[in-house]
Amino acid sequence: MSPARLFRSVIVGTIVFLAVFFLLGSRPAEPSAWVWFGITGVVFALLFAAGLLLVARVDPRRR
Repeated sequence: MSPARLFRSVIVGTIVFLAVFFLLGSRPAEPSAWVWFGITGVVFALLFAAGLLLVARVDPRRR
């Protein structure tokens, strides 16, 4: 997986995750809640990127 494709996948996945998270009722009302919302997005992006890298490394059909 190229770095550009990984970056694009992580950005799109994180935006979708945060949009669903927001629409399902986790709407930040105070400043500290917005910080938590942002931290959640960053953690999701890191885990999603790690998962994509792991799948790309383990899956031999992608080579």
